[in-house]
Amino acid sequence: MESVNIRDYSRLLAFFTLYAYDIDIEAFSGIDSFDWYEEASLFEKDDVLPVIPEAIKREVYHFAREMVSGTLSNLARIDRQIEEFLVNWKFERLLPVDKAILRLGVYSLMYRFDIPCEVTIFECNELANEFSDDNTYKYINGILHNVKLRFRRNFLMDKIHPAIPAPKKKFKIKRTGSA
Repeated sequence: MESVNIRDYSRLLAFFTLYAYDIDIEAFSGIDSFDWYEEASLFEKDDVLPVIPEAIKREVYHFAREMVSGTLSNLARIDRQIEEFLVNWKFERLLPVDKAILRLGVYSLMYRFDIPCEVTIFECNELANEFSDDNTYKYINGILHNVKLRFRRNFLMDKIHPAIPAPKKKFKIKRTGSA
């Protein structure tokens, strides 16, 4: 039997919720009940919205709510981090799908020390490969890597050796295509 990962379902649900939030903030009230997802997943034909097994639904919803509420509670700070690491690109020009992926990833890196950095970055790259343009994962990877260096390196290095500063290097990320 295939292992079901509660966090994978939760991350996907949180991603869709953050995407919906960015598309229509006014309609967001009550969206974290996830009733909208239940209805949509029943009619989805191409497995983009997998049906969440009843046995794990409560845990999936709980973790997804934590991710969404944590992201939205820290949205201004998260968006500043994303904007700081964008090179030759404006935050306002990011596609809503890319914002949702980046916001989820940056929140996880900044605030969820129970989630390994590599898992966060890998999962965000997977979301980008699945739902965004072909080369989007490259700049998402670069931004998340920089956030990781800033927040996780400091977190670990302060415990090991407080005098070692975080790197200030910016990676140049070229975006191809239109937008």
